[in-house]
Amino acid sequence: MRSKLLLGGTAVLFFALCCVAGQAQSKSRGPDLDAFMQQWDPDHDGTMSLDEVKKAADARFDALDTDHEGTLDKKELGSKAGKALMRMLQ
Repeated sequence: MRSKLLLGGTAVLFFALCCVAGQAQSKSRGPDLDAFMQQWDPDHDGTMSLDEVKKAADARFDALDTDHEGTLDKKELGSKAGKALMRMLQ
């Protein structure tokens, strides 16, 4: 049960963090899916395995965790990317 919750949480976090990346682009355009897949689909099979999703989520979390303590504090969550993550997780 716990592993299912962790897996679900990882997937939610990953997709939330993907949306954070998309906000850096123009509001009139959506995220560039080709560029996204180029970056996060290392075997270029056109799909993302659970392992690839976890690696992407870890990288996005690390980018938000500016003090590298393994947690996101109020300061980190107060950043533009952190606020976008909180909106996505609500």
